[in-house]
Order: sequence, then structure tokens, then C-alpha cells
Amino acid sequence: MSRRATLTAILTAMLLLTVPYAVLATDSDGDGTDDADDDFPDNPCADTDTDGDGFPDTVVSGCTSQSVVGYTSFEDPFTIASVKYTDTGSDSVSRYLWNNANEPHIAHNQTNGTEMGFTLYYTSTGGVGLTDGDYFGTINYTGTVGSFTDGNNGYQMSDVDGIATLALDDITAEVVTFDFFLQDTGYETSNPVDYLVIRFIGANSDIGAVPEGEHEGGGGHGGGHGGHNGLRSVSSLVGQEYSRLRIGIGRPNNKKSVANYVLSGFTTD
Repeated sequence: MSRRATLTAILTAMLLLTVPYAVLATDSDGDGTDDADDDFPDNPCADTDTDGDGFPDTVVSGCTSQSVVGYTSFEDPFTIASVKYTDTGSDSVSRYLWNNANEPHIAHNQTNGTEMGFTLYYTSTGGVGLTDGDYFGTINYTGTVGSFTDGNNGYQMSDVDGIATLALDDITAEVVTFDFFLQDTGYETSNPVDYLVIRFIGANSDIGAVPEGEHEGGGGHGGGHGGHNGLRSVSSLVGQEYSRLRIGIGRPNNKKSVANYVLSGFTTD
């Protein structure tokens, strides 16, 4: 082999050795993180889930993607048809309640599966609470609601004989949606809505939600406090037989944060 041919062979070999590999990456959500390294490949607002709990470690500030960061339709927890939940503790002690074997689950730890976890706290008001056995917790019975809007299960809260607080796991989100069914059993001493409180607890403020139709205002004589601390104080002093007027703020007509809308100043209108 001539000297020229030898140099050519060496140069060719060096070129072959130094050409970098071509790697084809996919970034489905366009957040700058390859799908292979992205724990949320379809969510441009997050990419890391260090503890594997199904929720992102952080969410990009100001990101307005409508991607779902947490949800539950109560499919993961255990449930069983036509079985009541019975609290085996004291009805006079306010405390967290826990699941019993072979009874519908009232609480859920998000250790596996994809749905959010939740806790149930019982506040004693002098009644028997759930110690007498009640249809409470996860259910697959649809005789009352007809069908569930998502999945095959739901969560039933009935005949508390006290106050029961169902709290979902904390998440970072800008929008929350939910479905609920409220039934008038005839046992309530006032409108059933007086016995329901839905509250979103944020980092800087709390937002109370009431059913559709209550936003336009309403009133009446007598009834419960509906979770309003001011009415609770008045009721403790004068009882429940007094007139009240409910006035709602409503919701923004655009994508403005509900919290910012509620806390903003009045317009000229």
C-alpha cells in the first residue's frame, strides 16, 4: 500500500470514529424535556415526579395548560354494595376516621394507582356520628343518581349525625371541577344546601362554592349556617329563627383566576 493510500485510510477511519450518533428525541408537550425523561409527557406545565405519587414536584409558574394534574372518581378505593360503614370509636370525640375491613372505604392513601387520596374527619356535635352504621364512603350503587359522570363509583355522605369533612390531597392547580348530587331526604330542618359546604383552600385565600342557582342570591327565614362563621356566631346567640339574605359574587366570564376575580375591586358597572 502506498503512503498516500495509507493516509487516506487513516483519515477515513478517524472520520468514522468522530462522527457523533444521531439521536431522535420526542417532546410531545413541547416543554423542552424529552418524553423519555418526562414523567408527564403530555403536560407542558410539569416534567418531574420524584416520589412517584402521580403528582408533579413543581408546576411551571404561570402555565395555563388544561392538562389534568390530579383527579379521582373513586375507582381505586375499595367498595362493596349494600354494606354500611360503622365507626367503632367514640361518637363524642372529634377525629379522623379510618377504613374497616369489608366495608366501603371512607379514606384513601394514594400509594398505588393514579387517583388522588383523601381523608375523612368527624366533628362531634352531640349526636351518634357514624357509630350507628350508615351508608357512607365509596359506592357503586346508582339507584339514586342514575349513573356517575365518570367511572363506576362515587362517594356517598349521608346521615352523619355530626359533621364529616372529606378532604382531597393537596395539588397545585388553577382550575377545579367536580360533580355532586344533593338529595332532599325530608329529615332536614331546612333546605339541604344548608348542610353542604364545599371549600377550596389555597395558599393565600379560601374560596367557598355553593350549588348552581345560589349565586344569584336568595333568602328566607330560619335554617342552618351553611358553613358561614358569621352566621354560626349569630345562631349561637339568637338561635336559627332569623331572616337572612344570601348574596353571591358569581364567576368571571373569561379565564381569569376565580380567586383573583373574587378578591379584585369593584368595576364601574
